[in-house]
This record gives sequence, C-alpha cells and structure tokens, in this order.
Amino acid sequence: KQRVVVEFLSYISSRLGTLRLFLLTVLHLKFIQVFYRIYYRLRLPPKGNLAHSCVLKKGTAILWPSFHTASTTDGNTCSFLGKKNEIDLGWGVSEKEKLWVYNLHYLNDTAIFDGSIQTALALKIVESWVDSHIEQKGAAWEPYTISLRLVNIFKFYSYYRNLTPPKRVLSSLSRQSAFLSKRLEYDILGNHLFVNAKALIFAGVLLDSSYSQAWLKKGLNILQKNTSEQFFDDGGHFELSPMYHASLLWDLCDLVMLAQKSKLVVLAEYLVHWKSVIAKGINWLRFMVHPDKEISFFNDSSFGIAPTLE
Repeated sequence: KQRVVVEFLSYISSRLGTLRLFLLTVLHLKFIQVFYRIYYRLRLPPKGNLAHSCVLKKGTAILWPSFHTASTTDGNTCSFLGKKNEIDLGWGVSEKEKLWVYNLHYLNDTAIFDGSIQTALALKIVESWVDSHIEQKGAAWEPYTISLRLVNIFKFYSYYRNLTPPKRVLSSLSRQSAFLSKRLEYDILGNHLFVNAKALIFAGVLLDSSYSQAWLKKGLNILQKNTSEQFFDDGGHFELSPMYHASLLWDLCDLVMLAQKSKLVVLAEYLVHWKSVIAKGINWLRFMVHPDKEISFFNDSSFGIAPTLE
C-alpha cells in the first residue's frame, strides 16, 4: 500500500511539474503565437496539388557566396553535426535524430559553387528530393525546412542559367512556395518567420507565376516589420544568439544581392534600410567574437552552423 501511495504521489507531482512548466512557457508567449499554435493544430494542412503554372525568370547568372562545406561527395553518404549516415538519395532517414534530418532536407550542398560539389551531383540531389517528396508531410515539409531549401534551389538555378528546370521541379518549387505561404511560422516568430519571409521574396522574384507578386508582397511586408522589430538600434538581434545573429545578417546580404542583380524597383526601395541593419549588425558581431574570430556561446550558439564574422 505504501508503495502504491508513493507512486501515486510521484505521478501527481510529475503532472503538476509538467503543468507548471506549460504555464510558465505560455506566460511568455504573445497572443499571436498562442492563436496560431491552436489554429494550425485545428486547421488541416493545405491539401491538393497547390502547384501553379510557372517558369523560372530569365536573368544573368548570380554567383552566390556560401559559408557551408559540402556534406557529400557521392550523394550516398552525408555528414551533418559530426555524424555520417548512408542515405542513397532514397531519403529513408526517419530513424535518424530530427536535427540531422532537418539538415539533410535543407539541401545546402546545392548552393555551394566553389567547385567542391559537382553540378551533376547537385542536380541529382534536387531532382531526387523532388521525386521522393510528393506528399506534404514530415520534417521535409516543415516551414523552416522549406524556407531554407527553397532559397538553396533558387540559388542553384539562378547560378546555372543554362539549366532548364524540369517541369516536375518547377511544380515542386511552386507547391513548396504555396504551402509555405499558408504555413508561416507566426506560432514561433523570431528567426523562423524571418527566413519564411526571405524564401517568399526569393519565390516572388525568381518564379514567374500568377502568385509571384502575392508571395513577394507578403514576404517584403513580413520582413520589413520583423527587421525593425528583431534588430535593436545597437545592431544586435533580439534573440541575443551570436549564431542566429550571424545567420540573419547573411540572409539580409542575400536579399541585398538579389535586389542588386534583379534590378527590381520594389526591392531597391529596401536597400538603404537593409544595408544599415547589416552594417550595425556586423559591428555588434565584432564585439561578440573571441580573438580566434569564433563566436561566443551566448544562448543558442554553436560553431559550424552560421557564417563567421570574417
């Protein structure tokens, strides 16, 4: 009887501890986060094809800088976070830890143009991912993952202008952009919503479809609001993580480059503001690195994830 009582009290204590943790978490959330967390739970995911007829806009080739190192040399073995796993581009990696799987689905290798990854392999990775992910589910279709992957694929095709994307790839880009536009991470906010907006801007600029202008407008509106909210006057990002701070500065640099190369008037209007945030942000980052030029570990920070100050 004593053992039963002790186990019962232990159970009640653990439940109360969970409830306390839940309440302490909710207290720090904004209303919009709570609303969208409930809304996305109750609302069914966007169904149907979601693909819109589109083509990739023509333009001059853009040589995008990259701070990533190649994770694979053959498309069969990938290395992320210090761990190497076989994938054989079958993408059957559900048993792996989630953060590793996320990195796999970003397709960062496709936007490395320093010669460390062959064009044919990058193309194979893109087309294999498209062919293997028709269904809109799992880690591959989470908004943050979609955002990073979309930008990487857009960079790939905006650099290799001589390559014409197959119809199924264009359809996937359209579907991913449409899905993202309906699943923006208002429930998380912060750097997640920031990269959502960046991806929509890339889709709006580089895809020619009936929805491109809507994606571009939505992305710019979100980014303008969040750039002002997320970066303080001293240049620091409000999450106070040197890692995310550096990542978001890189995102803004990407957008500056996109604006300059596309020569779109609607983007040119934001250049002065973006460059000002970047300049202040780089100055802030200078104070947050050690003599070895690596970031200090404040909040969520680690080496090898974001670009270095250099």
